[in-house]
This record gives sequence, structure tokens and C-alpha cells, in this order.
Amino acid sequence: MTLAKPRRAELGDISQLASGRQVRLDDGSEVGVRAVDVRVAGGIHALVLVDRGLDLGPAWVGGFPISWQSSTGIVHPSFFRDDAWLRSFHGGLLFTAGLQNVGSPSQEGDEEHGLHGRLSNLPARNVCVETIEDGDGLAVVVRGEVRETTVYGVDLLLRRTLRFPAWEPVIELSDEVVNLGFAPAPVLILYHVNLGHPVVDAGSRLFSPAKAVAGWDDPSREAEAEHAQFVPPTPGFPVQVFEHLIPDDAPQRVAVGVMNEGYEPSGGIGVAIEYDRAALPRLWQWRMLSQGLYVTGIEPANCGLLGRAAERESGSLKELEPGGTMQFGVRIRAAVGQRVAALASAA
Repeated sequence: MTLAKPRRAELGDISQLASGRQVRLDDGSEVGVRAVDVRVAGGIHALVLVDRGLDLGPAWVGGFPISWQSSTGIVHPSFFRDDAWLRSFHGGLLFTAGLQNVGSPSQEGDEEHGLHGRLSNLPARNVCVETIEDGDGLAVVVRGEVRETTVYGVDLLLRRTLRFPAWEPVIELSDEVVNLGFAPAPVLILYHVNLGHPVVDAGSRLFSPAKAVAGWDDPSREAEAEHAQFVPPTPGFPVQVFEHLIPDDAPQRVAVGVMNEGYEPSGGIGVAIEYDRAALPRLWQWRMLSQGLYVTGIEPANCGLLGRAAERESGSLKELEPGGTMQFGVRIRAAVGQRVAALASAA
């Protein structure tokens, strides 16, 4: 369904159809976290976490949850510790890893970089929330900047735009990374899209453009043949990580995701992540199907998972010249009912 121009005479205010309300969380370790509560008619309802790198917290489509939330809550960045990343990993629909490290903790010279870097634990600045009507229709747009910098180190600026169109269950995320410093700077980025129940369920299936996958460790290698399958929550289920090996002749824009066509309350539910392989040439999958840790992460990236030092040693580290920019982004599409089957061809 599309509606380029709402019939305004029937509305007291356009917020009946699309709104982005700035809120502040106020309990436990979440206290003080700034966020934007985005709600659009016929779209995805999500919490944009201003104080957590403009990432995405809980999200719903048609009133049904699509993201996985961890037991930590949305921890305020003042509680963050580089050596205890998992204490602040709230899950959410999107958790961005980077910009100075992705994957394993890494050390280069005197610089130490923790698991998955600091970006998602940095507050945004210059945040703007707008409800707009243009040639693409009605949408809520959230913009802001996240700066990762240190004395004697890098000075990188992430400019992020999130667009939530009405009448379409989609989130369009566009990132620009700028090197504000005076020396080349490494740039590593991984989009950690965390899908939970009911998208992930026994009987769900994962779809991907990959022709093969490679397990990260022994338990993962043993499960390569089952990477796209799901079982009920299983005590003692091992953490599994796979790299999806996409052939060179695949389209430049691809779609990967999880669908549960048998979910009765909504007649099916699913999520697809669309992205450009030129900017994000590697694709990772995190599968954890234990009790309370029932989640699958879909993770497009521009790097591997061994950390920054290993990227440099392999010759694959991406560096940005002073004043230079890099463009990244993902498009998250959700569906319920009969539209779920079409997600696999969304790109």
C-alpha cells in the first residue's frame, strides 16, 4: 500500500501517521539514555538509540517483535568498559561494530581495541528528527553524527541517516565516515542485525546469496550443513559463527534474512537485510539457539572477525585518507503474512 500524500483534512496532526518523539530512558543501567521513538503507519516501529551510536533497539512490525533483546538492557555509555563489551551488548535490531576494531580484541603498538570497538557505545550529537513529505512519500527521518576520536589517535566522524517510510515496513540506513584527522585512519565496520523470536523459531529458514559457508571454529564447522535451519531453544547450544561465501557473479546488491512462514498469529513473519557488496564485501552469521539466547545475527561487513591487527597483517585493512569519505549502508525490510515469501528476492 502506498499513499504519497495523506488526506490532511482527516487528520488532527500528521503525527497520527508518522512521528519521531525524543525520549529519555529512566531506570536501572538504562538511566539517561536518549532515544527517538519512531512510529509510522504501515511501517516499522523502532527505538533509535541516540546515546548508543544511533543504533536500533527494540523493533516491531504489525505489532510483532522482530529484534532480539539481551538481558543487559540498553546500558548507558557511561557504564561502558572496553574490556567488558558483553556487559553492554543490548542486542537490538542493529548494533554497529567499529570503527577502529571489529571482532576479537586487538592491539597495535600502544593502542588496545576491545571486542567490536566503541562506536555503539558513543553518544551522537547534532541529532535532528523530522517528519517529511517529499517525492518518495511520508517518512520519519533521524539524522546525527557520532565522533570516534582520541588525543594522539584517529579523528573519525560517522554521519548517519535513518529513514522510516510510512506504508512500507522498511528502515533505510545511510552512513558516511569522514576522516577529520591529518593521517590515514583504519575504518572497520560491521552491521550486527539481531533477529529474535518469532522471526527465529523452529521451522524458520535462513536465505542467503551464498553458495557455501565456512565455520569460524570447530563447533561451527561441524554445523555448516545446518546453518540455515533452526531448532527450539536448546540447553548448551554452542555459539556458532559462519562466513557466507558469495560468488563473484552474484548481483552487487543482495538480500539475506530469516523467514518464519509458519508463524500463525501473523500468518508468517520475516526480515531481510539488503546491502551493497562493493562497500560490504563480507557476510557473517551468528547463530545462538540456547535458552534466553535465542537469536541469529546477520552481519554484513567490510572486514573479518580477527581484529584490526590481523586485518593489517593480511593486507585487507581499509584505510581512509585525511579529508576522505567512505559510504556504507543497509536496508532492513520486514514483512508479515503473504508478503513474507517475497523477502528473499527483495534486493
